[in-house]
Amino acid sequence: MRWFLIVYTLLYLFLEIAFRARLLDAIGSVSDALTLESIEIIGRLIASLGFSVLVISKFNLGKTKIRKVAYKTTAYLLSFVMFFYAQKLLVEYFVSVIPDDFKKNSLALSLYKENLFYKKNYIVNNKKQKTTKY
Repeated sequence: MRWFLIVYTLLYLFLEIAFRARLLDAIGSVSDALTLESIEIIGRLIASLGFSVLVISKFNLGKTKIRKVAYKTTAYLLSFVMFFYAQKLLVEYFVSVIPDDFKKNSLALSLYKENLFYKKNYIVNNKKQKTTKY
């Protein structure tokens, strides 16, 4: 079981590094909603994997090897599912607390940054033109 945890932890770390590189790439540009949602789900999955490794490394019940494996497998699955959905609820709560004006201003600032640095035309001028009558 010790070798399994060592290999699993190493694989988790490589997965985490790859995810963070993808996250930085997505943050650096304006991404569509589908990309952001997939990054969120992948991030929650990776964090749940890491939390589950932590739980099973501290979990030591059972007298026989079969019972230990059964208990650790159950603890792994339960902690994975619980942590995955707890993250979702926590993120949704924090997003719901943020005012709508702040969200709109954040999007506008992100689009402005994209226009400024990459000379892309995401912002459409929606200001009404004033007409003067003579």
